[in-house]
Amino acid sequence: MNLLKHNIDLSNRFQAKVQFALIFRPSDFDSLFRKILHPQFKSQWRTTKTALKQNVDRKARQSQRNDRKPIPLEQESIAFTEVGPNSQYSILNTQYSNLKSQISNLKSQISKPPDLILSQPPNFVFNQHQTTTSPIRLLRPENIENSLEIQPFGDRLAKAIQRKRSPICVGLDPRAASLPPGFIASIDSPRKLLAQAYQKFCCEIIDIVAPLVAVVKPQVAFFEQLGPDGMVALGEVVAYAISQNLIVIADAKRNDIGTTAEAYAEAFLGRGNSSSWGSDSLTVSPYLGDDSLKPFVDRCIATASGIFVLVKTSNPGSGFIQDLYVGERLGQGLGQGSKQENAQQTISQRVADWVQSESLKHCGQSGYGPVGAVVGATYPSELAELRQRMPNAWLLVPGYGAQGGGAKDVANAFDSAGLGAVINNSRGIIFAHQTQRFQHLSSWQAAVEAATIEMKEALQSETTTNLLLG
Repeated sequence: MNLLKHNIDLSNRFQAKVQFALIFRPSDFDSLFRKILHPQFKSQWRTTKTALKQNVDRKARQSQRNDRKPIPLEQESIAFTEVGPNSQYSILNTQYSNLKSQISNLKSQISKPPDLILSQPPNFVFNQHQTTTSPIRLLRPENIENSLEIQPFGDRLAKAIQRKRSPICVGLDPRAASLPPGFIASIDSPRKLLAQAYQKFCCEIIDIVAPLVAVVKPQVAFFEQLGPDGMVALGEVVAYAISQNLIVIADAKRNDIGTTAEAYAEAFLGRGNSSSWGSDSLTVSPYLGDDSLKPFVDRCIATASGIFVLVKTSNPGSGFIQDLYVGERLGQGLGQGSKQENAQQTISQRVADWVQSESLKHCGQSGYGPVGAVVGATYPSELAELRQRMPNAWLLVPGYGAQGGGAKDVANAFDSAGLGAVINNSRGIIFAHQTQRFQHLSSWQAAVEAATIEMKEALQSETTTNLLLG
């Protein structure tokens, strides 16, 4: 980027002096600066100001919740439509003023943090007839804990759970047949419309649960089912969850060998712009061997991300492989007993020992490392045993709610301080409007909120999560 007029070396001075916490690509940043600094921008900004103000006044009368909804595609041509608690007029005005201030600070070599952080690059197109923009979502620095500091995944997860006093993970599993009324015309709608509906639905779920939970888990399969349009929607959902300061677990259950495993790891692991998908963690299958897991562990260390390895899953058929006994010792450093002793070890226990060993190697201040385990709530006794077997590993516990697991079933997943486990609930929360006990509520959004609060209270009543520090 050549900005000789302003005598700015963005690649060095801008990052070193201001430490601007941009989450979008450098090419987008370059494009943004060119548009903001161009003299034509100022002129066109003045000519459109009146029209923008009129649109803001109309949109400002909407409720705060409606303000936060993503822009429907059919409305994207409307100039500066609301997408947050502030109008896009105000956003652009603040952004323009802020960038001018940053330039001034750079010239005087004053180090000062920015007034705002962009979670998605704007894409302004100015002409005399139309002004369009892609959705912009903003975060204030005070809402992003250590946004410029990379912390180990285990510690980041612990702090996020303590901050919300909630170990709940909301599974984002959109299904056409279960969406609330108004999202789609029918379940046979074109894939593009279904993908748009999935994105809108999941972003609204995030708006509701963000004050109550620390973690969301998009199920990649439901987006992948819709092809390219679905994957675009998945990217938008992950980006929006990150913008709301939530931990994102990509539930993709990936693995392979060699460079293919490395590619999967680089695709998913790395918050924000650190990876293609921008997620904090990923579910991983161990059944290709420990060498297939190494690229994921290496990536976790490099990007302060995490993985959850399938150990004892919640489905009824999990015992087909996971409960089989093995007769050989686990690799070096993990198995110390004789073959006869290890013959009493199940495959799930063997994988758990590997998880514990890797997590202990990279254990953070919280006492937990970046390598966690998936252990289902539908097997309470195995959950208790595996918790003891993996004292330094985070447990991702599916099976709560629709699959039959309850608060008492997951009590042994937590340590004495209420940490150590993330309890996932998908259908029981996002489709709560379909359950009888929530059908009396005025909206599906109210049902989602009520179901989340109910689960949080149940966990605090039956587990040590009541000891979590806020």
